[in-house]
Amino acid sequence: MSSAEDIAATILNLPDGEIDRADKSALADRAFDLLDEDFLGIALKARAAVGANAPVNVLLAVQNDGARAFHVTRDDNCILAGVDRANGKVRFGQIFQDWGIDIRPAVAAPRREPTGASAQMVSGSVTRHDANEILALDGQPARYRLAAICYDWLSNIVEVMVGSGGPRESGSFDPPRPKPAVGVASYLPSTVRAGGARVPDAVLELTAFASPKRLMAAGSFIVETKAFHAPDSQLDVVDTDGVARRVTAVIPATIAIVSAGRPAALCFELAVPAYANTPMGAAIGFFTVDLLHGTSINFAPGNYAAYLFVDDHIYGPVTFEQPSS
Repeated sequence: MSSAEDIAATILNLPDGEIDRADKSALADRAFDLLDEDFLGIALKARAAVGANAPVNVLLAVQNDGARAFHVTRDDNCILAGVDRANGKVRFGQIFQDWGIDIRPAVAAPRREPTGASAQMVSGSVTRHDANEILALDGQPARYRLAAICYDWLSNIVEVMVGSGGPRESGSFDPPRPKPAVGVASYLPSTVRAGGARVPDAVLELTAFASPKRLMAAGSFIVETKAFHAPDSQLDVVDTDGVARRVTAVIPATIAIVSAGRPAALCFELAVPAYANTPMGAAIGFFTVDLLHGTSINFAPGNYAAYLFVDDHIYGPVTFEQPSS
């Protein structure tokens, strides 16, 4: 089976200039070629560099079968994520905004779930979108890593330089500072290695599970330290075990939660302290947090997918079910 990277390198492999100029007919030809690929998923292609305030055009390939299309429609689920490499700030936007003219009746006819051959029938599309418009980029020189999310599908990651003169200086994004715990063992969040946790052997790891009143997320990471990770001043954090630890780096992390049928991400921004660096200068961090603590957010019962963004790395999806109260 082909991967998203394979599709980006073949079906979407247009020269930079052609990405901007390809008309609907040319894109339709690419979508027709996509049907020959053993691929179900989403893939992304972007120009390597564009001028400031110019369209940041990306090509999006989506291919699914009838069963998937019934439950997770393309237009109602595709989200673009963009990570500013200078500071880790993540932006999200709906890809199919006001796509075409809505000629659906005011009261839609009941949809019938496909079965048999209809459920297995494959359909594909290749479309062009302006990431500058979707993500409301600020026009400043920056290097972005872009990815598309369609509920529990994650595309390949592409990188694009916006503007000339090099990316902006680090440190323009000020994530929330880590706060000391209040001294009781049951308090969350925790940013120390839990009893059963191990030093991560992957760049990012995330687990999520829900109860009627809690949405717990636990994760770990090992990432290269950057200038903007350094604390502004000497900082010690007392965690759930009552031990004070000197913070060597503060790593901004974003957890995005999506559900089927909603082309938007509910985002939680964390500032995770790292207490030690590896000999290679990488920061190791852990966190356990109730994302709903202190909020008025009520999650409807259903299925969700979570994604973790740390610096220019993306991990996911992690699927979980929100039970009924």
